[in-house]
Amino acid sequence: MTNGKKETFKAFLYNGLSKLATYLLILIFANLYAQQDYGLGNFVLNIRNLVTIIAFIGLPDALVPLIVRKRDINSSVKLISLLTLAGFIAGIIIIFFQPWIWPLVLTFPLTMLSTLSFSFWRAKSKHHIPIRAGFNSMLIIIVFAYLLRSFGAFGVVASYSLGNLYGFLVLVIPLRKEIIKSFSGKFVFKEASSYLKTALIAALILNSFLMFTWIVSTILGLMGTYQQVAQFGVASALAGVISIIPITLSMFLITRISEIRDKNKSKSILHRVIRISFFASLLSSILIISLIGLIIKIFFIKYQGIESSVAILILGSIFFSSYYLVYSHFIGKMQVQKAIIPIVTGLILSIILSILLIPSFGLIGASLSYSISHLIILLIVATKEKIKRIALISLLSIPLVYLCYKLSYLGLIVLIALIPLSILFKIITLEDIKVIKKAVLTR
Repeated sequence: MTNGKKETFKAFLYNGLSKLATYLLILIFANLYAQQDYGLGNFVLNIRNLVTIIAFIGLPDALVPLIVRKRDINSSVKLISLLTLAGFIAGIIIIFFQPWIWPLVLTFPLTMLSTLSFSFWRAKSKHHIPIRAGFNSMLIIIVFAYLLRSFGAFGVVASYSLGNLYGFLVLVIPLRKEIIKSFSGKFVFKEASSYLKTALIAALILNSFLMFTWIVSTILGLMGTYQQVAQFGVASALAGVISIIPITLSMFLITRISEIRDKNKSKSILHRVIRISFFASLLSSILIISLIGLIIKIFFIKYQGIESSVAILILGSIFFSSYYLVYSHFIGKMQVQKAIIPIVTGLILSIILSILLIPSFGLIGASLSYSISHLIILLIVATKEKIKRIALISLLSIPLVYLCYKLSYLGLIVLIALIPLSILFKIITLEDIKVIKKAVLTR
């Protein structure tokens, strides 16, 4: 278990480095690309990502419990391959009308194999390896984004495609025997059908944070302008840095919960991880909000004016950090059906709110639809899964974030005061802090 915590900490570090690399990439896109080109490239990437959710259904997390418990995955992998093939053929057809997207289409099957390899790495509790590969991929994307800056939207998609190619080479080749074996054996419809039922929900769960961003951004591109898509891309990236906390913790939680049979012990671990996730997310949020004006003024000068949107989006990230780990617990226990109502409700609400708010309020409307949807999911999950205390404290983050946004740099005082107050009101416990310290210092 200690090794799992250590691997989780390594994954967190590489996730953090990846986020820093993401911001460097955004700096290149924001300053060296026209907003129209960056917005168009981002729009196409959003659509590819939405297709990926369907084609790579449930990968990588839905396969982790099956691999850990030594279940047969051959039929599941073949089902995913068929869906990927269908997406690839559709992409080939689209190339005839939009030839500039060819790098995304040609690397699509390779990306599926890379994502499949994540399942094997994580089943071995080697969480940091795919995250490290993702960080290195980001460095490659950064280099080519700079080199291809004169190619407009094509430069955006080509850079990401080359990063995907690197991920395939470093993640799939070391596990080629296990991956090839996963394709062997007969296709059993019953097993594939069983996986499909679980994976459909798992795909919604695992991609929920990014899906909300992609859906809102896509509607913004259809009902607004590509310039607003670019602005939303920068704002959501700044707010989304917080997501590395719950997403990284979920890697440990899914693997750990898959191993535990005792219900009370698994619940105890879940509640501890939720407390850690919320506490770290809240502190990170206050730090970003307090410095957001300075960050945009220095690094994203052409995007001044999006500060209020970042503040609104950060609230959504806080709500997400509170409920996402409950979803991870469902996956580890292979009880993903419990997530259907909240996730579907949130997705439908995000679409409706985006359609209603974007025409009148533009970027602010997109940000509001995003965060309100996450809030509704939190309230539904909290009611059913007995995390009402965290939900209540999450609601208190609304005036707290607003206060720090208004205080600007002085909001850092609030950050310092929050640490002892969080211990006093048991938002985080001393035992939780010991667990974090042990994970960081254990070699």
